[in-house]
Formats: sequence, structure tokens, C-alpha cells
Amino acid sequence: MDPQCLFLDTFGQLLSEYQNQESKQLQQNFSRFLIEFIDLVIQSRVDLDHDLLSRLSIQPLPMWKLSLEKKVLVNELDQIDVFQKGTDVDKSVTIDYLYKIGDEKGKDILENLLKLITNVRHSENKFTLSQLNVLLEELSFGGFTLDQESLEHLKDKSFDQWEAILKSHMEDQFRELNVEQLIKAMREKTGERKINEPIKHLLNGQRGETNIDKLLDRIYSFYGQQFNDKDKLSIDKVRTSNICTDLSSKWIMNWTKDDIRQWADMLREENRSHKEYFNWDKDFLPEIIAFIVRAVELYHGYHPRNIQLIALGIFLEPHSKAKGRLQLSIRDASNDPNEGYKEFYRLFGLNVSNNCDDACENPGTGQAERKERYQQNEIIYGETAYFQRDILLTKFFAKDIRDRIGDILIVDEVDNMVIDNAEKTLYISHGIADMRHLRDLFIQIWVSVNNRVEQSYSEENVNKIHQYIQLLISNKDLKIPSTLKNFVDRSLKTWISNAYCAKYIEDNDNYIIGDVESTKNGEILIMDKDTGVEQLNTRWSNGLHQFLQLKHCGKLSDKSLKAVFISNMNFFKLYDNLNGMTGTIGGQEERELLSLEYGVDCFELPRFRKYRFRYEKTKECVCKDEDEWCEQIIADINKKMDAKRHVSEQEKTEIEEIQKQSEILLEDVKKELEILEVEKKWNDDVNNRTRVYESLEICEQNINVTKKDIDQIDQDINSSEDTIRFRQTQIVKLERNIQHYQQILGSGENRDRRRAVLVICENIASLEKIAATIRQKFQSNRNCNIYTYDRAYKKFEKSELNPGDIIIATNIAGRGTDLTMDKLLKANGGLHVILSYIPGNLRVQQQVFGRTARGGKRGTGVYIVYDLRKLMLMPDITIDFLLQKRDDKEKERLQDIVSKSFPKIKTENNLFDEFNLFKEEIKSNIQESIQKSDHMNEMTQIFPFINRIFRYDELDFNANFLEIQLNSLQNHWALWLNEMDEKLTQVYLTRSESILEEFSKFKQEMSRNLSSNRFGLVIEPGELVKLSQLFMDHKKYTEAQDCYDDIIEKHPDFSDIAHYYKAFCIIHLEGGAKDEKLRAKTHLKKLSIY
Repeated sequence: MDPQCLFLDTFGQLLSEYQNQESKQLQQNFSRFLIEFIDLVIQSRVDLDHDLLSRLSIQPLPMWKLSLEKKVLVNELDQIDVFQKGTDVDKSVTIDYLYKIGDEKGKDILENLLKLITNVRHSENKFTLSQLNVLLEELSFGGFTLDQESLEHLKDKSFDQWEAILKSHMEDQFRELNVEQLIKAMREKTGERKINEPIKHLLNGQRGETNIDKLLDRIYSFYGQQFNDKDKLSIDKVRTSNICTDLSSKWIMNWTKDDIRQWADMLREENRSHKEYFNWDKDFLPEIIAFIVRAVELYHGYHPRNIQLIALGIFLEPHSKAKGRLQLSIRDASNDPNEGYKEFYRLFGLNVSNNCDDACENPGTGQAERKERYQQNEIIYGETAYFQRDILLTKFFAKDIRDRIGDILIVDEVDNMVIDNAEKTLYISHGIADMRHLRDLFIQIWVSVNNRVEQSYSEENVNKIHQYIQLLISNKDLKIPSTLKNFVDRSLKTWISNAYCAKYIEDNDNYIIGDVESTKNGEILIMDKDTGVEQLNTRWSNGLHQFLQLKHCGKLSDKSLKAVFISNMNFFKLYDNLNGMTGTIGGQEERELLSLEYGVDCFELPRFRKYRFRYEKTKECVCKDEDEWCEQIIADINKKMDAKRHVSEQEKTEIEEIQKQSEILLEDVKKELEILEVEKKWNDDVNNRTRVYESLEICEQNINVTKKDIDQIDQDINSSEDTIRFRQTQIVKLERNIQHYQQILGSGENRDRRRAVLVICENIASLEKIAATIRQKFQSNRNCNIYTYDRAYKKFEKSELNPGDIIIATNIAGRGTDLTMDKLLKANGGLHVILSYIPGNLRVQQQVFGRTARGGKRGTGVYIVYDLRKLMLMPDITIDFLLQKRDDKEKERLQDIVSKSFPKIKTENNLFDEFNLFKEEIKSNIQESIQKSDHMNEMTQIFPFINRIFRYDELDFNANFLEIQLNSLQNHWALWLNEMDEKLTQVYLTRSESILEEFSKFKQEMSRNLSSNRFGLVIEPGELVKLSQLFMDHKKYTEAQDCYDDIIEKHPDFSDIAHYYKAFCIIHLEGGAKDEKLRAKTHLKKLSIY
């Protein structure tokens, strides 16, 4: 076929598939996507490249972007002499490096770099493509810093000067960025579809005239001091408090803890809107931030950095279009914010607690405890599932726990929660009583998949076991309640397949067996491999969990169904003010997903120092098997444990510079402390205080005014004491740092130059294998400290890393864990991270490598993985190939989430809302029929079972009867929802209208059952037993006997208990005459003997 015809045919088919999706995001993005796509097609001339088009024709349309963009890049590079003369291998490497630079640094950086490379062509300097690739590798993987500033330094310079210029630029990166540099870095990411476009209005303006500059200037003027000395912002005038005029006589920098509390109380009394308080054009916001700065200083002993003040201001800025704001930044995380910050919050008169500790989980008192905490605390910490649980219990089970959801939700690691786990659904386990009768079925399936003949999985074996189980059921060798027969028929093949899955799946990978410390001893605990955290309250569905319990000889739990539920996505959408933070928000696709589905915008903050992580590209490795994999990891650790490792002049210069800055700051702090101590001594002097008191008493007749002035002096003393403590703490820290740096510089060649190494493993099984190998190699003959970290409920035993430390961990150490280092380790180059597997997406990779090079410090990382395909099928497989496949798969996953999963989640949510309205309607009808005694004849025409059951003085009976009816309704709903599961999965194709029609039929059927059935909605043997027990408890033996008769007639295989209690009812109703005893005896004889 002609290439152009092939292009049009392929493009038309894929375009039709792409457009035929029930997705808000795809609908809104489609026009823009089409424009960008056609532009790429024109630039790449893909219609003339038959080989490329053939490869693209088998891929989904959104996956074409990468190949087309690389094709466009090749077209540009073909105009450069050095590229034309390179080998095919070098050309491929150049394309990959430049594409990586463009993808991570932006198109502007890439275009300027290409211009520089092109201009070198006209100089006398000659270089090869291979030499260029060496430099591009350094620029791509962190060896050199690549930004607009570094590119400016390279202009008009020969290629042989580039390396020295970039090294010199790199040496300046440990210094903290000033406000101008921070704003410049943020401004570089503004523009159409760029992450900082939503905050562009805060960044526009000349130097010192942006809204951010003005806000910081006003914050310092309220505070009374420019505490970030490096920025030297001018303070036009000193501002005093507008919120608490009683404190307007002194700067905020001199406020005491009592002043902080007084100001906070006054703020609460004012009746102003959040928009007025947080308006950047008014003085409320800078005063509020200055107030927070002082509180941080009093509590922590340091001032927030400028970038932290900027982040706070942007978060608080009212934004009319978006429901909230998500921040991409690098920040310190508290492992125990509830306990660690209680006293800090109390400075503001705020109470803080959590909803997930042992007291909250107490079976007897937990609900009451959580209710009290919600009522008495303004701030609640907890995991998403615990908030969801309490919402469902309150709203749908009438548990009085939480009457409102809260005003603001702040989510940490927001990308993991709202993207990776958006589909994750919490449901209150709805146990249908008759599910216990499926235990024998699950045991029989497990026995069948483990027998000698069908022990291996195949479709044929699944079908054979399926036929065998069906034969057992039809012969009544396995007894199934008739109300569950359709459910079993639907699910049987899936259960058999999952039994095979449970047979082959290994523990310490996707799941672990709980130990005593986990409080889930012997239970199956699912692992979230992206975070390394155990999901203590999560269970696999479709029988998989039950088969794993059988595999490990655990207690077999009954199958439960989804009836009352809420997905993460729908939970987050409950909040009008949604805010979150993460260090890895992902790319353009993820941001658009967040904007369209959650109504939030994003912004990215630069690091307060340049990121100095270096990826060791030349040391990455794909191994052919586990043995080689372990050997390579050991070899890499060996190099980092070399105590005689070469230390560069750059490292020495950096340490000397930091020491010099610390010494200058120390002298300034000591001088300030001397002045403060003199002031405090004067205030503390009894004679001076007495003279002031006497003078005040003579001059002032009003004792209240006198006392107020005396109290002011006492507050000044307290303020001086707080400041002195702050400065003393600062001096101790600076002196300790200087001592460390002197020791490091003075130790010369004898210094311990070892690094610390963190090995991140995919699962606990890999961790145990690597840890055993590392211990064997290092523990016996080297002074190395080896640690493992594989359980979230166990505290990591190492508070500060030292040279020679080796940590082997799952991804629990890769997300949100702040591994602090001592000064010697920082001087040695920091932490080295070995990522021993390819994680599921780029964001997890960034989180892992983000454990090092924190706070502007140096750090390194490398991939060392194994792939069995290298042994035979793909001997030349590379890390780049694996990462590209990973990224392609992740794009497909995101596409599926948007186009397939979200429509299902939304439809399920709509159905759930409709069901709850219907449930309230049924509940109201039954309650109304009980209450309207004057209209009993009318009501019994609708509900014929009511007339002889209810008595209006039996409120307890009536409430319990209603509960049984509604529980049966939920049973029917859960089974119906399970029946609809396949249709819900396909709703992105069929749309939701047909399922909503099915739900209308379901409602009609339930209404008919309620009005025509003898016992209303109760038809299941388990619920009929509960109903009959209720009758018997209230001495309604006739009604109870009717229930037992219904069970005996319709469910004879499960009628043992019905025969027993019917005998009991006969004796109670008809006395102890001989005939009655014989009738009762007849029923007792029908009991099965177990």
C-alpha cells in the first residue's frame, strides 16, 4: 500500500477509536490533541516513512507522540554537520539524550542547546559526535547543571571550553538561591500547558516588582527584620498588626507565645472571609505569614526559607477557577505530625488529633472515641481509608460519628493517592449470612486445583474443574442456597482461575503474612509495591483472598460483596477545597487529568538549592539472572565503601566555603546574643524594675493602666528569653557544624571517605536475597553497618546515616522517607541509591532517587536490574529500552484510567447514590406504615405482612424488623451490583444509560417483592432465620413458625435450624399434649447429624 494511503487508513481507524470514548478528559482535549497531532505529522513527514508508519500502525493513537517527536528531532539534527558525520549508534545515543533533555528540561532549553551545537559548526574547533555524547550524558544525568544560565555561559565559546565552564557553573550550585533566582526558575515553567501557567500573574514584572517580591517585602516589614540575609530585600516601612491592635506597639519578631495566642484568638473573632484575608493586594496575608514565621521561630528555633514563604502565599491565594491547588516541591516530611506538632498547633489555639490509632480502632469504644476527636479537634490526621470509613458509617449506617466532612483536605504524596490509587475503593464489608454455605465450595475448588491431574493451570483444566464442580452442585454433593445459585454460576470460573493464581503467587511479593507486631498475626496482608506499605484493611476480591488463606492454612473468611463503598476519586471530589503536595506530579498528561477530573491546578516550586543528583549512567546494568544481579550490586557497593576514594578539589572547596559562611554567621549571632543578654540583664535587675514600677505608680493613678505597663515589661522579658534560647540553639548548631568541617578538612588523607548505600528492592523476597548476600560479603570483614527496612509498622532503627552504612529496603524507604546524614557522609558525596528493579512509572523512580541529594547536597544513583530475556532472547537489552517500555505501558495505563476506569467509577457512584435514595424511600414507606395506625387498612393493601406483625407499643421490635428488611435490600443490591460488574467494566463502550435502565428494573422488582412477598424483602434462608428469631424473642411464635415453614419449603437443604426451632414453636403454641410432642419430634428427626 502507498505510504500516504496507509497513513490515512491507519490514522482514520485509530482516530475513530480514540473519539468513541465516554470520557470528559478525552472530549475536552480532543480538539487540542488533534491540532498538536497533525502538526507533528506534518513536521515529521511520517506519511513518507513507511517503516515508521508500519510500527506505529499497531500502537494506540496517543502512543504515536514519542515516535513522531523523535522523528521531528532527527529532522532538525540532520541539518548539523557533526550529526551527519556520526555513526548510526552515536546518532541513536544523541537522539535519546536530546529527547530526554527536552522532555525533562523543556523545549526552550532544548532549542537553545541545539542552537549552541549548531553554531559550534562554524567555529574552528572540531569535535566528534561521540565527544558530544559524553557531554550530553553529563547534562542528561546530573553531572552538570543544565539551565538557561549555564547555556548563557556557553555562548561564543569553543567546544573544548564547554566542560570547564559547566564544571565551574556546577561548583556554585550548593549556594541557596535568592528570590530573583527562585522567581526566574518558576517563570521558566510558565506558558501554554506548562505547570506554572496558573500562577503566571504572580511572577510577571521587573526585578523586585513581581507580586512575589512585593509579598515578601511586606512579610519582612510586618516581621520587623529581614531574616533571610542572602536576599537583602529592602523594607520600605515597618508595618504593625491590623488584626490585633493591642499588639501594634511592637514588631512581630518580638512577640511571645502569649502574643501569638492573643493574636490567633482575635483573628477567630473577626468576621472576615477567606478571600479577604488571603488577598495578595491587602495587608492581611503578609501579616498572617509573618505571624506564622514567628510561631515557627518560637517552636523550632529557625526561620522558614523564602521558597517556603512563597509556597504558603501561593497556597493561600484565592483561586476562582480551580477547587484547589497541588504543589510539586521537595520538602521535609514529618513521620509523626500528630504527636510532633501538637504543641505547635496549640500556639494558635488549635487542637490536633488522628482517627486511626489503637484507641480509635477499639471494637467497643472506637466509634465514640473518633466522634469525640472529630468534635474537639480542628485538625485531624489520618489515612484516606479511615476518613472514608467514617463517612460511610455516618451517612449510610446511621452511626453518629462525623456530622460533616470538614472544610479543607490536604493530601500528602498526592500523585499516589489521586492518580495511582484513584480506582482504589473502600467498601464496608457487607457479609451476606448465606455466604458461609460457600466455604465447602471454596475448599473443594482448592483441592481440585492441587490434585495430581489438574495441578497445572490451563484453560482446559479450568473447564474440567468447572464441569466437575457443577456436577457436584447438581447432585447436591455441594449444597448452594438457591438465592446464591446465579451468583455462583457467574463467578465459578473466575474463582477457579484465582485458585490457580493463589497457588502460584509467592508471599513476600504482592502480599506478606502478618506477624505479631502488625496486630494481624497470620493474616494475609496485601503490599502496595509502589510505596512498600502494608494495606492492613484491604482484601483481594473474587475468592483470591480465601484461596490464599487456604494455601497458608489460615482461618477461612466468608466471601463478602460490595454494597456500601466510596472510591478514592469520589472521596476527593467531596471537598471543595482540595490541596496536596508531592515531589513527583508527573508530566502533562497527569496534570491535565488532575485539572479535569478533580478541578485543581498545579504549580511547581524550585528547590532552595540546585538539585545535584548524578545518575551514574556508565555503571547501570541489566543482568541475565539473579546471581549476576547480586554480584553487580555487591561490586557497586564495594566501590562506594572504598575508604581511599579520590576526593575532588570541588568537594574540598565546597566544604571550606560552607565552613567560612558558618563562621561569619556565628560571629553575627554571638554579637546579637550579647546585646540581648545585656537587655535581659537590665530588665531582670530588681532595682531597675523597682524604679520603673515606682515611677509608674507615681505617674499613673489608674492601677489598671499601671498593671498593663508592668505586664508589658514582663512580656518583653519573656520575648527576650525566647530569642536568647533561639540564638543559643543556633550557636550550638553552628559551632558543632564548624567543628565537624574542621575535622573533615584536617583529617587529610586519613579521612574515612566511604559513602552510605541504599538498595531499593521490588519486594521482600528480593530484599531478603540481597540482604543475605550483602551480609555474607561485608559483615564479617568490614566495618559496615547493615540495616533492613521492610515493614511500615516497624520504625526504622537508624536516625542518621554515617559512612559505611548499607540499607536494604523495599519502596517504603523510597517515598516520603527523609534519611538524614552526618557531616562526614555529606562531605563524602552523600547517599548512593541502587534501584534494583524497574518501577511502574517515572514518579516512583523519582521518589526513590529523591532519597539522596536532598537539600542541595550531593548524591548519586544507578539502576542495577535483571531481566531473564537477556539470557537468550534479547542479549543486548538495555536500561533505556526497559524504561521506554515502562513509560509506554504507563501512558497506556493512564489512558485506560481516563477512558475506561473513570467512567466505571462514576457510573458506580451514580448507582450508589440512586440506591441510597431508593433505600431511604423504602425505609420511609415502612416507617410510615407503622406510624399511621388510622390508615392500617390502606397500608396493609400495600404491605400485607404488616397488619399482623406490628404493634405500636413495640418500638424495639419495629426498629429491628426495619433493620432486617433494609439489610435484605442491601443483600439484593450487592448481588445485583455483582451481576452488573461486566457491564460496568464495559460502560466506556456501551455508555451508562443501559445500566441505569437495569437499575430501574431492579427497583421495580424490589418494590414488588416488598408489596407481595409474605415477609417483604426477606427471602434468603439466613435472613429468614434472623427474622424468625426476632419473632420468637417477642413471643410471636405463629409468625416465627411461618418463617420456618418458608425455609423448610423453599430451602430444604438449609432447613436444619428451621426444623429445630419449629419444634420449639409447636410446643409453645400448642402445649405439651402427645400429638404436639409427636409433631415436634418429627421435625427434630429431620435434623442432619454432623
